[in-house]
Amino acid sequence: MSLIFEGLDFFLLPHVVISRQVTVATAGTELPIVPINYNTGTITVTDGSTTLVGIGTSFVGNVSVGDVIETAGLVTYFVAAVTDDTHLELSTEATATETGVAYSSYTLEETVRVILRADNDNAGKIFVGGVGVSSTTGLELNAGDELTLKVNNKVSNIHVDAGSNNQKVFILIERGGIMETRVPTSIATGQRTSAGGGEVQLVATKVNTVQVVIEALSTNAASAYVGVTGLDATSGYELTPGKSVVLNVNDHDADVYVYLAAGEKVSYLITKP
Repeated sequence: MSLIFEGLDFFLLPHVVISRQVTVATAGTELPIVPINYNTGTITVTDGSTTLVGIGTSFVGNVSVGDVIETAGLVTYFVAAVTDDTHLELSTEATATETGVAYSSYTLEETVRVILRADNDNAGKIFVGGVGVSSTTGLELNAGDELTLKVNNKVSNIHVDAGSNNQKVFILIERGGIMETRVPTSIATGQRTSAGGGEVQLVATKVNTVQVVIEALSTNAASAYVGVTGLDATSGYELTPGKSVVLNVNDHDADVYVYLAAGEKVSYLITKP
């Protein structure tokens, strides 16, 4: 895997976290969407254990409950407790043993706005979504397309699958609210449910610029996943009950789908600025 960070710029605008252009030289690359919070020392995690051990670390005051730890193997874990300067408890068991490796920690905000723009002119395409994204899932970006994601819940990563090498993605990340300066025109609104579970199309918008607001309504434990056709329970953006996601899709024909477990229900509102 090779990531080349070009033109690293920090803006002085309020809420802007980072702006950069990333070259994806390997398909299926995960891009962290927030800057590193703390990465001093090394860590060890053991397969099947929830305890993370640090060497040369000062976790107290630098790492908080709810932060994400990303290991050298690009595995991410949520912090469940900060025991002391050299020990963390993770919310899930480690999936692999990594000994004395470098790491990064990320502090995740409740509201994150991510703007992605495909910046390459070759024929390959870029697909953006949750874990498991591929050239048949996620939201497709062609050269010049721009996609804005606003997630009102804690999020960790954006996954990108490039159709060919050296795909460039421009990333702008903001924290905080987004001011709307114009009243949008409603295209469609409603609810969708799935009695037996599976993929459900919300609406075929087929307009150049739309905003889609999707909220999970069900009270059971299953989750809804948002994206394009080909979704399953391992891809798309996960929505648990009460969570919502706003998709701003510019200059792209967007057929929006959700993958629902049996009995799951989502509401949606599609508007055109």
